Parts: sequence; C-alpha cells; structure tokens
Amino acid sequence: MTLKTFEKLIQAYEPRFRIRQAGYGDIVGCFLGNDYLLRLNKGDIPLYSWRDKLGKRKRGRMQALQILHNHRILTQQQAQKIMWGICA
Repeated sequence: MTLKTFEKLIQAYEPRFRIRQAGYGDIVGCFLGNDYLLRLNKGDIPLYSWRDKLGKRKRGRMQALQILHNHRILTQQQAQKIMWGICA
C-alpha cells in the first residue's frame, strides 16, 4: 500500500490526519493537525514490520494503525478496514 492510499483511507475517518514528507531522506511524519504522531519510511508500507540491512526496525501498517488506535484516533474496526484497504 502506498503512502497516498494509506493517508486517503485514514482521512475517510479522521480528516485532520496528514502525512508530511521532508525534502531529504526517507522519513515521513504522520500528523494530526499540528501534533506529531509517528514516523514512517517513504515508499510502500508493508503489512508487517521488518528490519533493514543495518538491523533497524521499520514500521508496517499493523504497528502504525495500532499506534493510531492507542491514541484513540481510530477504533479497532476502522483500523482493521484500513489495514486491508477496505474503503469507508
């Protein structure tokens, strides 16, 4: 799933959610209004987390949606629909 698709699916439930990309590096930030929530890597977001060649852990969709659920931005049912790409 691409970042744009991921952002569009979350915005169906929470319109203030934004993904902002910096002009350098491979990091993007996820924001709710002006509040920083989490960071992701540019490119496709796999379902599960993984480790890169240096051993650093990268977030997948499941972990990112769990963080949004813990912040009470999404319900568990909404997170499940977004995880599998089901539109609202």
